[in-house]
Amino acid sequence: IIDGRLYVLYADQNGIKQYEIRSKTAVEICSWDFEDAWIYMQNFRQTGEGEFYAVEKKGRIARFSKEGIETVYAADELSHEVFFFVEVDSKGNVYYTDIYNGRVCRVVDKEHSEEVFRSADFAEEGALSGAVTSLKIIPASGGDLFGCMMGSKALILSESGEALFCADSLERGSA
Repeated sequence: IIDGRLYVLYADQNGIKQYEIRSKTAVEICSWDFEDAWIYMQNFRQTGEGEFYAVEKKGRIARFSKEGIETVYAADELSHEVFFFVEVDSKGNVYYTDIYNGRVCRVVDKEHSEEVFRSADFAEEGALSGAVTSLKIIPASGGDLFGCMMGSKALILSESGEALFCADSLERGSA
C-alpha cells in the first residue's frame, strides 16, 4: 500500500506488470519486458506508481520505473554476496541483505556498497547468529528504524546500529 493505494506486482516468463487493485478490479499501471522474470527475480520493493526495486538472483539490484530498467548495484563475482531483500529508506538510500555474509549493506553506487549491520555484531561471544532473512525500514521521528531477522533473533535497529529491540523468541500476549 503506497499513498493509500494497493499495488501488486506479477512476474511471468515474459516480464513484470504492476497492477493497482481498485475495488475488485486489477488495473494494469505499467509493464516491463524481462524474459523469465518469474525465475530470476528474488524479491521486490514497490516505491510508487510505476516504480519498484528488484533483487535478481544473478547478483543485481535494479530499479524499474516508467522510464525503463536501471541497474542500481551489481555484485562483483568475487564478492561472495548473495542478495535476498531490498529496501529503500525515506531519503532514497537503497539497502539490501547479503545472506551469505549475514549482513545489511547500503548501495553507494553501481559497483560499491558499504556494510551497515552484520549479524555477528548481535551474537554472544562474536559467533555468527545467521543469515539476515528479512529487512524492513520504517520511518520514525528520530530517524529510520531497521527491522530484520538475523538467524533466530528479531531485531529493531536505529540508523546508527543500536539495537532498540532484540528477541530470541516471542510469546503471544493477551489482547
